[in-house]
Amino acid sequence: AVELAGAGADVIRLDQGAVDFEPPSGFARGVKESLNDPDVHRYAPDPGLPELRAALSRYGADSFGVEWDPQAEIVVTAGANQAGFATLLAIAEPGDEVLLPTPWYFNHAMAVTAIGAVPVPVATRAEDGFAPSIAAVTAAITSRTRALVLINPNNPTGAVYPDELIRELTELAVERDLWILTDQTYQELHFGASPSLSPAAVTGARDRVITVCSFSKSLGLAGWRLGFVACQG
Repeated sequence: AVELAGAGADVIRLDQGAVDFEPPSGFARGVKESLNDPDVHRYAPDPGLPELRAALSRYGADSFGVEWDPQAEIVVTAGANQAGFATLLAIAEPGDEVLLPTPWYFNHAMAVTAIGAVPVPVATRAEDGFAPSIAAVTAAITSRTRALVLINPNNPTGAVYPDELIRELTELAVERDLWILTDQTYQELHFGASPSLSPAAVTGARDRVITVCSFSKSLGLAGWRLGFVACQG
């Protein structure tokens, strides 16, 4: 695609979700100013700067209605892909099955395969708005199923799952002792008045939901490879 575009072809790229707006005003200035701080060039805590994790905790409360402990329940990562991969390493073993509604985000499938687990497709239909049905998810669960991955708003379909469906899927996962890995990279990109329900906010699911987020889309910072993972324990 890059070569074709460089040769003058009119290419519409559907391989990545790339926003068409700049980072927040003042971002570049703040980065430049921070370079004068000697601490910026030293080792930082592995989970991320305490100030950033505290800010992300406030973000979780405001945007998700979830109280994450910034010291124990948030880890800053090199993008959402690292967050998802590290999560799968922590919760799944080789041979375990991970449910992925189709059409799926290819990096999730690759991460599942890379750790030796098995990606299991859960078919969705255009007439249902590409939302996975409770029946389809239930039918895909076996004794080897370890987790259900949800992307809401969805990549690549753009579907926004109804709150009631999110609630039902989360309750099903809790009932069947499954993890929910919820990728909310596109949390802030929607046409509605407010983002849809996060699985982490469903009553009784706090210790079964792992939330993955990215700075790439909502803040236009894809090149910085910044994200985080959070889970209430």
